Amino acid sequence: MLQRLQDLSRLDDADVYAFLQDHPLTGERIADAEARGGNKPLPPDHDLMFWLMNARARALTPESHDALLRAEKDFASRPAAFPAQQVAWAYGQAVLLQRLKRFDAASQTLARAQIAADAFPAADRLPLDLLQAELLLDTQAGPALEAVRKLRQQFPQSTAVLHLLSRCLLAQKDKAPARDFLRQQTIQHPLDITLWQDLARADAATGALASQHRATAEAYALQGNTAAAIEQLHIAQRTPGADYFEASIIDARLRTLQQQQAQDKVIDKTLPQ
Repeated sequence: MLQRLQDLSRLDDADVYAFLQDHPLTGERIADAEARGGNKPLPPDHDLMFWLMNARARALTPESHDALLRAEKDFASRPAAFPAQQVAWAYGQAVLLQRLKRFDAASQTLARAQIAADAFPAADRLPLDLLQAELLLDTQAGPALEAVRKLRQQFPQSTAVLHLLSRCLLAQKDKAPARDFLRQQTIQHPLDITLWQDLARADAATGALASQHRATAEAYALQGNTAAAIEQLHIAQRTPGADYFEASIIDARLRTLQQQQAQDKVIDKTLPQ
């Protein structure tokens, strides 16, 4: 029942901040955060990763063009009390310049941040490397892919690197490598919505339409939208092109989700209206 309540709250997000719509603060995430952090104090004031995430959150908050401009000017004039802040403010400004599509200025600002961050550990500098690759992706998909592959070798457990590698593969003219990579990754990470959504794009680009609808269904299911997932699987069944293995998976997933939907309806009857 708790899972059903969580799914319902995820679907009714009209009054929820945009960030929380994509990253809902569930009990599971709260418990995970508590387990990771325990009773430890807040990160020290000079912790680079803390300040980079602080700056990124500030840079991703504005939505209108005017708000982006104001935030960019604020970062440019914000005084830094210590090296980690100096890096973070330049990083935040670079993120905003990227959002404003001023890519050359963003690259120059990011270069300042990277110089200031040179003394910090490589793991703490990862957000800077990711942004550099993103900026490269905006203009040079091939070199961006090579850069992210190197990051993948250095940080194989990073979800952010994995997602960016997926984007880089999708940006190449030949989408088959992206499709093959994402099919493998969705097996290894079956609960990753972003990977399923990217796989749907790769399948669509390579003409694997039945697989596209199945991938879209998996993304909907992970979002708690069982009805939409079932509809996509019905479409996948009617779409030609699936081999025996893929067709069997589609049929099995459809039966599983239909059973889940039936259970949800029983639970819904017990909930207050």
